[in-house]
Amino acid sequence: MKILLLFLFIGLYSFGQNKPKVIAIDPQVMEEKAIAKSDIVEFPDVEAKFPCHIFYSYDTLGNVVGQDELCGARGMMKWIGKNVVYPQTSIEMNQQGRVFLSFVVEKDGSISNVRVERGISRDLDREAKRVIQKMPKWIPAEVARKTVRCRARLPINFQLN
Repeated sequence: MKILLLFLFIGLYSFGQNKPKVIAIDPQVMEEKAIAKSDIVEFPDVEAKFPCHIFYSYDTLGNVVGQDELCGARGMMKWIGKNVVYPQTSIEMNQQGRVFLSFVVEKDGSISNVRVERGISRDLDREAKRVIQKMPKWIPAEVARKTVRCRARLPINFQLN
């Protein structure tokens, strides 16, 4: 009798313990979890940087009259300013503000996994994301003189004059 109760108790205890559960998972959520568990370094020894970029000045006929080479944050802000196209619907609705983005700078300097952390509107968020994805390759981050993947965060300010 005791043996029968023991087997019954073990059977009831283990009932349902090893059943696989089927859960529908959104691919976006899976991608975010994969990013969180991957080899992204939050605080590298050497931060990822926007590369030096040459900006040309033109006269009214379209001839080049001068050039400037800007590096780092100043170069990036000028590059973003030249490449942002303010959406017409946002102009009509007088939408202004900052879009906060995060993205990953890969080992080869390319930009991936662009996400809007805090946005303003669908159109302005989409435009900010487009500009970040269009950026030239960055100089990747380093830890112990080895290139690593690094997360970067960037605000883009949309302001009507």
